[in-house]
Amino acid sequence: MWPDGSPLTHTIAQLSQWRTSSLLSESYAITPDGKIMNMAGKEPSVFFDGVGLPITTFHDIEGRFEAQELACLDADGQLVTLTIDLESVYQDLKKIKARTSSHRLAYYSATESQLVRFMLSCAKMKQIESVCLVDQAGFVPGQLAYVTHDETLIREDEREALQRHGNQLCYRLRKVMKQLQPQGSHEEWIQQVATAVRHSPLMQFAILVMLTNVLINLLQKGTTIVHFHGPSSVGKTTLAQLAQSVVGRATDPSTDGGSAIRKWHNTLNALLSLLEGHHGMGLVLDELGSFIGKNFGALMYAMTNGQRKGRCDKAGAVVETQSTAALCVISTGELSSDDYLRKTGDSVNSGARIRMPNIEVRPEDASLPGETLAQTKARIDQIKTASGMCYGTALPALAQGLLNLPEVTSYVALQQLVQVRVNECAERLVPLVDGAAESPLIRRGLDFFAMTLATGLYSIELGVLPYTEEEIMAAVVLAANRWVASLDEQPDDIARAIRHLQEQVVLKRHEFPDMGAPTTGRHLGVIRNKQLLVRVEWFKTLVPQFGKQVLARLEEQGCLIRTEKDRMTTRIKSATAGIYDGQYYAFDYDKMMGLDGEDDHEPEAVQPPKTTKFTRRPTCSQGRVTASPASGMQGLTASVDKF
Repeated sequence: MWPDGSPLTHTIAQLSQWRTSSLLSESYAITPDGKIMNMAGKEPSVFFDGVGLPITTFHDIEGRFEAQELACLDADGQLVTLTIDLESVYQDLKKIKARTSSHRLAYYSATESQLVRFMLSCAKMKQIESVCLVDQAGFVPGQLAYVTHDETLIREDEREALQRHGNQLCYRLRKVMKQLQPQGSHEEWIQQVATAVRHSPLMQFAILVMLTNVLINLLQKGTTIVHFHGPSSVGKTTLAQLAQSVVGRATDPSTDGGSAIRKWHNTLNALLSLLEGHHGMGLVLDELGSFIGKNFGALMYAMTNGQRKGRCDKAGAVVETQSTAALCVISTGELSSDDYLRKTGDSVNSGARIRMPNIEVRPEDASLPGETLAQTKARIDQIKTASGMCYGTALPALAQGLLNLPEVTSYVALQQLVQVRVNECAERLVPLVDGAAESPLIRRGLDFFAMTLATGLYSIELGVLPYTEEEIMAAVVLAANRWVASLDEQPDDIARAIRHLQEQVVLKRHEFPDMGAPTTGRHLGVIRNKQLLVRVEWFKTLVPQFGKQVLARLEEQGCLIRTEKDRMTTRIKSATAGIYDGQYYAFDYDKMMGLDGEDDHEPEAVQPPKTTKFTRRPTCSQGRVTASPASGMQGLTASVDKF
């Protein structure tokens, strides 16, 4: 009997017995006073002062044991868990002891051997859940499973089979970001966010870009940074919040430090770490102008390369990079990426324009026909508020829908199915996008827009988005054509430099005398054997940036002429130090001067551009030379002093 007179449900003998557990190996028992005893020695010894039962075993993708999760009771009698990883046990046992003691679970042994033995023996228990830890979100390589920061998605029929057999999902992210966990239902997101932007193609495109992370991850494509640019108050932050609502907390980053939207105001290593952490989910970077680095071109290539820079260990062996970063990144800023590259002194080339396509945001993109400015602002504010309340459900819904497709029997089958759809979308876009049929560069850039189109079509078929096929097509074509327009507006920096060089050569033609002609004045080069020789020092002054790239392109165009010894520079050296001695770049005269090749290269025939043209048929008359006017200028004559 208890002191209060109530009967005992167990005898005193029973209550005094040590108990075993299905979660403990046979070498351990639990005492009535709440201790775990090690029974393997000659005499039982206290292992834990307190009761902590292993409930989960963690291993890596290759099956190597990494950690164990224990369940115990806190001071209030509430069930709590703590995770002990094997590496920390070996490296910092004192820290592990402090952690377990904070949970009323004391480990008194001076060495880690008993704790390691306990963890390994319990890891073999079939009753304990075994979880594979993965480093990044997305598809598990070779498996029909998609890991998010909230759950693991598998086919519904496989989930039901696992539940029937009492098994649990076996994948989990090693590091979970709370900002990328969902809030609200997907139906609420469709009603309050997606439907609200139905009449804005560019806003729909922002949503499609973030959803495309599923296809990029599946098809193992490289990172693409879609940059929305435009003046202040045209809706760039709204686009950022709409995109972020697809995968995570989409509040305004200026007012909420917990928003999943990040700023460009980070170091190179910080940005690369952000990319790796958002692999498979997507990332939004706001305010490109806040970037604090100097070499933006190198940063952009590093961000889109997929892996960090290679390194070697102390022995000189290459350290293999484990983490990758393949995702869609949405960027915003007032300057286009081309302008920002120029601002920081970098080159703008075709590779940069494909890796980071520019899409201009215009004031009319946010407004509706007949809507006043006040009405537009009120509607946009409502969309931004809704994006910060319902988020993170669309991308998992798309991944789950693709996994559930009836024709998907394996990971490879899903890849092939989606790739065929992307190829079909690329063919549909070619006649609709300006210049795609003629330009290889544009067709290369269309690969990304084809993935966004395929993403949109899958999304409406699977009920992820409430749009029609016509609306999806209009959104993608609008964005693709704005990207193409950005290519036409700003010529390549190398072409700009070459054009400037040619213009200066023509304007300063009088400072390029014929080789051997007597001259004591300033000269920038000489004319020799139908070649225009430009002094190296003057070339460097005229082309302070991109000099190597300009020379390489001029050589590709057949304009730069190498020496017989295959050297890029030509040296002129006379027996006695002459005025022409020095290093030169040799160029084709006709191509540099923009002529047709029929000129005889007489020095007095080529002049800076003028409105009046003259032939080279001089006629002598009383000590003066008169040049006959060219055709169309018969009424004009000009004379120069004979010398």
